Amino acid sequence: LREVEKRLERASLSSSEGHWEKDLVHGRMWFSSSYHALLGYDDGELKTTPEQSVELVHPEDMGGGREALLHHVERGEAFDVTLRLRMKNGQYRWFRHRGMAERDEQGLAVLVAGSIQDAHEQKLAEDALRLTQQRLERAINGTQDGLWEMDADGSSWHSPRVAELLGYETSELVTGANFLKQCLHADDAEAVANATRLHFQQRQPYDVEIRLRTRWDDYRWYRARATAERDA
Repeated sequence: LREVEKRLERASLSSSEGHWEKDLVHGRMWFSSSYHALLGYDDGELKTTPEQSVELVHPEDMGGGREALLHHVERGEAFDVTLRLRMKNGQYRWFRHRGMAERDEQGLAVLVAGSIQDAHEQKLAEDALRLTQQRLERAINGTQDGLWEMDADGSSWHSPRVAELLGYETSELVTGANFLKQCLHADDAEAVANATRLHFQQRQPYDVEIRLRTRWDDYRWYRARATAERDA
């Protein structure tokens, strides 16, 4: 038994996971030594009563943790939730919690066993990415310019403002459509080709005035400016 326990601890430490069990019948908790180590505690230092162990969870995350556990126990939904836990030094870090219930012959959950894994850096990166995306969306929606991108493979993207400038509803000018090619006045095709060639080959500014067909089948003048991104 001791050898099995040592093997489990070695596996836990090598995978940077901490293991836990919640006895739903007797109201007791168990934490592996790797669980203690992830939070900066000495082995056996954490309290094992549910009331004391829940104090490790950040107050803002308690509701989500309880709801996830309840849905797993009562509905069989997967228990996989990311919560902040208080380290021994008082700081909070994000940990991914996963677990599975053991049930009796009547199908009632009697124990939930699972693991935690440090997800702090990943969570911070996800939050930073989400914030950047929100800022980009605000910038796109706030500018009066129509923004667009065209990839070397022919795919394209444009902001909703492009549709508005051409008189369309946002849903009418589908993102991915090459609106410059579709709406460009035939007499301006050469000017666009020259501007593109000079920008690509001689790095001259891409800045050209062109006519684009609007929703009402007339042509309006627009100023198109762009900068190429280049590979190595």
